Amino acid sequence: MALAGELNDALTRNDAKAAEKLFSYDAAFEDVMLPTTVQGPPAIGRYVQPPSNSTRTAGSRALSRSGTAAC
Repeated sequence: MALAGELNDALTRNDAKAAEKLFSYDAAFEDVMLPTTVQGPPAIGRYVQPPSNSTRTAGSRALSRSGTAAC
């Protein structure tokens, strides 16, 4: 349960990098509400990162909460 608590803490703080570090290289993160599966720590980190105003307005590619590329 300690790992689940650490993940919960990281997500509560909106700290995607800390959350990403908790996963092994071959991890798969499932969001059953969408449903979506994201594989690998870098992709998981991008998936759990809340969108920022600069990402929304910069016109650069960003990963949306659904795990698909958004412009």
